[in-house]
Amino acid sequence: MVDAVLLAAIESEGRRLVSTARREPGRVVPQYPQWTLADLVSHTASIHALATKVVRELPTERVTRPTLPIGRDPLDWGDQKLTELIAVFRYADPDANVWGFGTDSTVGRWVRRMLVETGVHRWDAQHAFAEATPLTEQVAATALDEFSSMWAPLLDTVPTLEAKATDLERTWTWGDGEPAHTVEGTGSDIYLALMTRPSGVRLPEEWA
Repeated sequence: MVDAVLLAAIESEGRRLVSTARREPGRVVPQYPQWTLADLVSHTASIHALATKVVRELPTERVTRPTLPIGRDPLDWGDQKLTELIAVFRYADPDANVWGFGTDSTVGRWVRRMLVETGVHRWDAQHAFAEATPLTEQVAATALDEFSSMWAPLLDTVPTLEAKATDLERTWTWGDGEPAHTVEGTGSDIYLALMTRPSGVRLPEEWA
C-alpha cells in the first residue's frame, strides 16, 4: 500500500490549488501567461486522471491523457479527479511496474510524481496572487530526488552542479565529476529555480 502520509500531502496540495483558483478562475498564471487559473486546474486534473488510469489499468504501453469534458466546470472536475486519484492510490501496489517514466517506472514513482506536480502547481496558483508559500519540505525533497532521473538526463552538457538544501540538510549533485558550481538555499528555492520559477537561489548561467 502507498504511504498514507504521502497521499495526505497530495490531497492537501490539490485542495489548496483548487481553492486558490476558485477565488478568481480567470486570473492569469504568471508562469504560463496563456493560461488562467481555471486552465491550470484543468491541466493538473488531466494529469491526475492520467495517473489514475495508469494505476487502475497497469498498462505497459503509453495511454492517452484524459482532457476536460465539454461543458464541465474545470474546478469541479479538478476536485473530482483529485478524489479519484487518492482513492485509486490508496490500495495500489507501489512496486507494480507500469508505463511511465524511463525504464524504471512503477506505481510508486507515479505517486511521487503526482506529489511534485500538484505541489508545484499549487505554488503557481498562489503565485498568481503574489502570495505563494514555499514548496513543503516533503514536496521539495521528493522533487529534488526525482530531478536526477527525470530531468537531469534531458539537459545538454552542463557543468556539474552541487545543490545544498539547508532546511533539509541534504545535498544533491547532478552531472559527472567534481562539482563546478555549488548553490545553497532551501529545498523549495532550489527546485523552484531549477523549474525556472522566481526563487531566492540563483543558478549558474549555464543552468539558468
